Amino acid sequence: MNKKFNKLISDEIEKLLNISIKKEHQSVMIYYGMAAYLKVSKLEYGGKLFDKYASEELSHAEKLNKYIDDRNGKPAIMQIPEAPNSYSSLEELLWTIYNHEVDVEKNYMVISNVALKEGDHTTYNFISWYLNEQVEEIRKIRRLLEAYMNINKSEDMILLMNDVFSKEYYSGNSTSIN
Repeated sequence: MNKKFNKLISDEIEKLLNISIKKEHQSVMIYYGMAAYLKVSKLEYGGKLFDKYASEELSHAEKLNKYIDDRNGKPAIMQIPEAPNSYSSLEELLWTIYNHEVDVEKNYMVISNVALKEGDHTTYNFISWYLNEQVEEIRKIRRLLEAYMNINKSEDMILLMNDVFSKEYYSGNSTSIN
């Protein structure tokens, strides 16, 4: 007897989840490219922090991959574009990753809406974790941007931003400037 397990997600959900895997892998490469730029720019803790963020993004991709497999779907490995490792400024880098994370959030919102429309509450609940995670990721980058905008007026910007990155790297808590 050669029986096959039925897929427990729709083709559309499977496709959207695979796109999310691609976006998470793209995030990994973007963060690694940014980490390289930060290290070369004498922002060692910024580099360490963005290396840490890259590792987190990889775990998100792995979790998506496992979910698709658990639902008897087929995870896909898609080609991702080359990530830049050079920026005109720290501000450009921070705005780039902020906008990227907002785009990733939009993708998860689409999956959430499709899952609800299809009555796929399992996927809806699974994706809710990612939406909450995106709130956290966008908040972290927004706080770094806010710190940069406050510090950018200072002649010691590199030292002060490295301190901000260091605090975020070691604490994992939100970054704020007093």
